[in-house]
Amino acid sequence: MRCSLVILSILRSVLLIFLSVLPQVMFGQNEIIKGTITDQAGKPLHGVTVAAIKSGTTTMTSDDGSFTINAVASDSLMISFVGYLSQILPVSEVHNRVIKLSADELGTGLSEVVVMGYKNVLRKNVAGAVASVNMQDLQNIPTSTVLDVLAGKVAGMQTIVRAGVPGGATGGLVIRGNSSLSAADDASGLSNPLYIVDGVPMSLSDLAGFDATQNDFFATLNPNDFESIDVLKDAAATAIYGARGANGVIIIKTKRGRKGKTRIAYNGAYGVNLKPEKLKVFIGEAEREEKLRLYEISMRTLFGDQAWIDVRNGLEVYGYMQPPVLTDKNNPAFNGAYDYQALFYQNGFNQRHDIAIDGGNELGAYRIGLGYYDEKGILSGIGFKWFSVNSSVVSDIGKYVHNDFVMNFALLDRRGGSTDRMRTFPTSPTQLPSSLYYRTQQELDLLSGRLSDVYQKNGTYQLRFSDALRIKFLKNFTWDNQGSLFIDLGRKQYFVPTTAAYNSLSYAQSWNSENFSFTGSSVLSYFKEVNDHEIAGLLGTEMKKDRQSTDWVDAEDGPSDYIKVIKGYKKESINGGSDVVKSNMLSYFANLSYGYKDRYKIEGVIRRDGHSRFGADNKWATFPSLSTYWIFTREPWMKSDVLTFGKLRFSYGRAGQIDPDPLLQYNSFIAINNIGSGIGNIYSNKLDVKTYNGKTVLISDFNKIANTSLSWSTSEEVNYGLDLEFFKERLYINTNLYSRYEKGLIFTSALSPFMGFNSIRSNLVDMISNGYELSIMGYLFPRTILFSGIGL
Repeated sequence: MRCSLVILSILRSVLLIFLSVLPQVMFGQNEIIKGTITDQAGKPLHGVTVAAIKSGTTTMTSDDGSFTINAVASDSLMISFVGYLSQILPVSEVHNRVIKLSADELGTGLSEVVVMGYKNVLRKNVAGAVASVNMQDLQNIPTSTVLDVLAGKVAGMQTIVRAGVPGGATGGLVIRGNSSLSAADDASGLSNPLYIVDGVPMSLSDLAGFDATQNDFFATLNPNDFESIDVLKDAAATAIYGARGANGVIIIKTKRGRKGKTRIAYNGAYGVNLKPEKLKVFIGEAEREEKLRLYEISMRTLFGDQAWIDVRNGLEVYGYMQPPVLTDKNNPAFNGAYDYQALFYQNGFNQRHDIAIDGGNELGAYRIGLGYYDEKGILSGIGFKWFSVNSSVVSDIGKYVHNDFVMNFALLDRRGGSTDRMRTFPTSPTQLPSSLYYRTQQELDLLSGRLSDVYQKNGTYQLRFSDALRIKFLKNFTWDNQGSLFIDLGRKQYFVPTTAAYNSLSYAQSWNSENFSFTGSSVLSYFKEVNDHEIAGLLGTEMKKDRQSTDWVDAEDGPSDYIKVIKGYKKESINGGSDVVKSNMLSYFANLSYGYKDRYKIEGVIRRDGHSRFGADNKWATFPSLSTYWIFTREPWMKSDVLTFGKLRFSYGRAGQIDPDPLLQYNSFIAINNIGSGIGNIYSNKLDVKTYNGKTVLISDFNKIANTSLSWSTSEEVNYGLDLEFFKERLYINTNLYSRYEKGLIFTSALSPFMGFNSIRSNLVDMISNGYELSIMGYLFPRTILFSGIGL
């Protein structure tokens, strides 16, 4: 944290010095462009985004639809608004004119802006495999996690949900298939993409190993705060992110404020989750009669009619007698009639509330989004709540400096889901115990999830800060600097009383985790357009520092079930531990592209990453990519009213991934009293030695051996793509054909006992995957009519 503050302080000082000495004559000759935006009926549209494509300057329309922006005469303006088709027009066609926007319910136009690789790109100018999620599909849906609403929204992106516990971290997203070699049922068992939220990079694999609560990361993201979600699928698109992009990149940008008067918007939703239909089972006297009938059939079939008569009269036949539970129905121990399914299941309920406040003036804009969600699960004793705050302040400091500050806070509270140390009962209707046996009230409370003495609380507190500063100078240059801080704090409190413990001994646990991540980047961009030629490039550097820690303590056989914390336990029954891991990454990257006549383009990317997790022999790796496209419908000989846009794409790239184990390259030490002596472990120490010369000492952990030759796992991918638009934005077809070769995936190999170590981690596994993606989006009616689109 101290290092992060120092870096931010130095960065701000450098920027202030730079601004104070930069001559005004170095800037290009900008003009003040004015205009008005309306809908097709002539009604002014407030909050429309107007952006100068070359310079990156942005503004929004006021209440009367008017706007003012600084731009050079040769620039073009992109006009975009949620629910309307975006337009790109030369400055000369906008100045002092009224621009009418057409409704666009699905928002799939080629003029959309896609966020990728430290820059914004028009969709029609993308050469890699990049897709975007329609934001209107995510709005106002009462769900605990954004995973539920992302399913099926992007071709090649799969939503994996392994359990139905609300708020539990049991699923995730994978892009173009799961290539993870781990059998873990949490996030570390998936080939997780890199997530970038408002410039803050996050890895679910890293969080999974140092998260006390195992709460759902996706529940910290409120879909009603999203402005865009862009999915980078192929290696060429993700190569700019280097070591973290092998599994794809998902970039999420949240909403910003709109200039004008303060506006307040509210959205609310309520829902009911119906309990599953109960399986028909026999209960009470019906169960007794059915079992007697089946018993009679079995005895008559095996031994004859007389055998059943004898057993019915209380005699033993070939070792068989009638069970007392079926005959002594007046015995309180055998005359129960419990409907266990009614105890387990209930109708669930969920509610969601969102409030957004935004406004601003010519100097900037602000927005605050508040979200609340509450769900009662269909399984008794399960519940989940979250609360989120997303705020942003966008400031324009003069004509050439733009600052974007974003803060997000999320609080998760999950109840239930853990059954460690508890007496468990099967919840499958086919495995339920007999309804006839007597159950104590504590057992019934335990089954229904309402045992008041059981205490479970899984709390996550997550905070993200991001500050981006953009400086434009020398007409064609832009300098972007961003610093971000990600904090994830987890706390789990768990208590099982004697009435619910499997061994009748109370159990208490307290577990805390901390995840801190600081990222800083500086990117210098250049854009120049001369006649039919377009040249763009960027140079950048990025650093990332992570610190993860966890501490836990548990105890058994407490003094009283009324004490639900670890207090008053015997010293010998208390166990605990802690762990701290730090890692660093430094990167350099460059991007260069050349376009001709707005129909041909070639682009190259190279990135160099160094990471502390890898061995001394392979700390650095290089990740290049090359992509190109041809918009053949812009050829003079290609004129058609049917096919209005067509583009062929090709890309090749190499990306990498980092294993979640932070100590791969090292041997580790353990206390000698932690050496196992179990007879069932052939690798363990057979002498139960606790000390050496009367003292506890550290020795090497022979469970694994260090491997300083460990290298990056890499993914090389070739992608062929075709984008088609028919009937003037009425029908879109997007297809990709790809082949991916993943090399050097890290695998654990068992070693022979005479080697002295049990296992070694090395780059052993290669994997090849091929695939085909097809996305079709069409409009049945003219696009000025809402609700006219269907997609496949």
